[in-house]
Amino acid sequence: MPRAEAHARLEFVKWIGVLSMTIDHYGKIVEPSVYDETYAMGRLAYPLFAWIIAARLVDRPALAERYLIWLLPWALLSQPVFVIAGKEWLQWNILFTLFFGVLAHVGITAIHRGAPFRGLALLPIGVAGAWFSEYGLFGVALIPALAACRQRGRTFALVALGPLSLAANITMHAPWLTALDLFAFLSAPLVYLACLSRFTIPRLPKLFFYAYYPVHVYILHITDWYLL
Repeated sequence: MPRAEAHARLEFVKWIGVLSMTIDHYGKIVEPSVYDETYAMGRLAYPLFAWIIAARLVDRPALAERYLIWLLPWALLSQPVFVIAGKEWLQWNILFTLFFGVLAHVGITAIHRGAPFRGLALLPIGVAGAWFSEYGLFGVALIPALAACRQRGRTFALVALGPLSLAANITMHAPWLTALDLFAFLSAPLVYLACLSRFTIPRLPKLFFYAYYPVHVYILHITDWYLL
């Protein structure tokens, strides 16, 4: 598949992930009466973001350094907004989860490529960070797991995406699973398959997601404060 076409499909996935995340946060921050529904819809977001990063890391391994350089400062910048919206300082936002996931992937890749000391230095940091980050250990593990599956082929990775999404989401706050939750967990592959159509979609700026994450949470918090 040409790289431009593959990127266009991932761009569509990114738009769906952003929309899912926004709906989830709307229910959490502004309208708790629809929380169950928005929560379930939001379970789709993180697996899609992890899929985008994993797919790009397999196609262009050098992107790992760029992801690490951008994810950490934006995660730190987003944390105060995350706390304003009701979280604790030691409940780290999703950008930390993505950061530690990429770090774990880099560590595992280093071990496989004959650099065990580098890998064994990085991998424990990713595992340790998982205990404080959203989605926990399974969330951090999702990126290297999807990357490993993607290296075996796109079809294999898509088959694995549903169960891996379920595993990443299973440790989230809701102690029960509804039918809507399960549908959201397992529909991530369907979203990617929907991208097989050839319609065009506007490409988001490179830094859009990093900035959108804290900005939209802050706007929702201000909206909730205004409506009180």
